[in-house]
Amino acid sequence: MRFLGLLFLLVCLDGAEVRAGAWPRAEGEGFMSASVTLRGGQAADEMGAYAEYGLRALTLGLDVNRKGLRTGHALVFARMPVGGNAATARMAVQVGLGVHETLGQRGGMAKLAGLYGRPWGQGGWIGLEGAVELRAGQPAPLWKLDAVAGFAVRSGPQPMIKLESYYTDGFGFGWTVTSALIFGRSGQPRWVAGVELREEKVGLSLAMWQRF
Repeated sequence: MRFLGLLFLLVCLDGAEVRAGAWPRAEGEGFMSASVTLRGGQAADEMGAYAEYGLRALTLGLDVNRKGLRTGHALVFARMPVGGNAATARMAVQVGLGVHETLGQRGGMAKLAGLYGRPWGQGGWIGLEGAVELRAGQPAPLWKLDAVAGFAVRSGPQPMIKLESYYTDGFGFGWTVTSALIFGRSGQPRWVAGVELREEKVGLSLAMWQRF
């Protein structure tokens, strides 16, 4: 029942949104996403929700994440393009403010990120994101470096692989690798199913995406 309840919470994005990253959202265009990752217990299972909306000069968004019972965040952010309206590679900066709960401590948080993305082949893409998070009540900042690649295919599910890494003084270095398949056609709701390896622990991830 818990798993069915998590699925019920899913809302979602268009297939192009996989590569949202550094790409700006067109004015008046938006999307929402949600996901669940099962790692074998309430203390480790994770839920996430994400939304973006394009304005004339920037993209506004909301990022909500919950892991277990005592760790999570809710972040409102603005993303602005850098370097003009590039036809291929894109760069952007993103600034966010919100609240967090980390190991039982709650407080405000801020996030600053730099993003890079570019198309790859016919329908593929690559993206990079480096970020630093400052969390009230935590003694050191959290540094993150993520990479994602979507592979071009002629037909059938589209493969995607993602690497997430982080470092903070006192907790050290951590990483997650997720291999996923994207099902459905562009312009329609799409499902993403993946297998996650997180520091030698295996999880199953499921998401839906919907553009509006």
